[in-house]
Amino acid sequence: MNFWSKLKNNYYNFLRVVFDDVPLSTTIILSMLLCVYALLPLVYHPVHGLFGFYSAIARVILWVIIILLILYPIGLIRTGMFYRWAESYDSSAKGRHLAIIVVKYSLMIKSLFHLLVKMKLLSRTLKDNDIPFRIYVVKNSRQVLDIVANKDVSAVMVFGHGVRHGIKFSDYTYLYYCDIPKYKHIKYWSQFHCNHYAGKSMSEYLGCEGYATSDITISHDINDYIKSKAYVKKLKKILG
Repeated sequence: MNFWSKLKNNYYNFLRVVFDDVPLSTTIILSMLLCVYALLPLVYHPVHGLFGFYSAIARVILWVIIILLILYPIGLIRTGMFYRWAESYDSSAKGRHLAIIVVKYSLMIKSLFHLLVKMKLLSRTLKDNDIPFRIYVVKNSRQVLDIVANKDVSAVMVFGHGVRHGIKFSDYTYLYYCDIPKYKHIKYWSQFHCNHYAGKSMSEYLGCEGYATSDITISHDINDYIKSKAYVKKLKKILG
């Protein structure tokens, strides 16, 4: 694939991610308009030379700071709402079930990933198809290890950030999949996080079905999988 083809694909992927999330799209468009507004005085009253250049840069930086001061609290509120929803979700699952593991991140830029994933669509689809599941919000590797050690967990979906052979936590530590025992009770493992760099996915270690890309994963890729319901048939077979 040549440079222009890669650029074109990246551009389309960007649009697919952005316009799949209305608040994010609105934020980006508003930011662009404010930056243009910051430069308007220089168009109508141009100041030439280095002073004009520095003036333009200063205006843009000022508006970027203003935008961030507005967006940061909004981002914190939205991420807080998501985590509260995930932590309080009661699926009433008993016995064998699917464990949806959501890694909680303290940094807003890491948390925003979850806001682009249609988690409510996933939960609704699982409920409609009578697939027992529970949502686990975790902060560290110990919590993940405790969840997967539970013999009632027959399938796992992991949402967060990471690489092909491990999941990343907010304190920049990793749980490498090679360090997780090969539990026979887990029949399905899907990694909804970046899977670049070398190494095996957990489903490869377990020798079971699952989902893991071979590259950086964007929310649109995950949403495509969730919308396709390709996982429903597999989970129904595993969980009855």
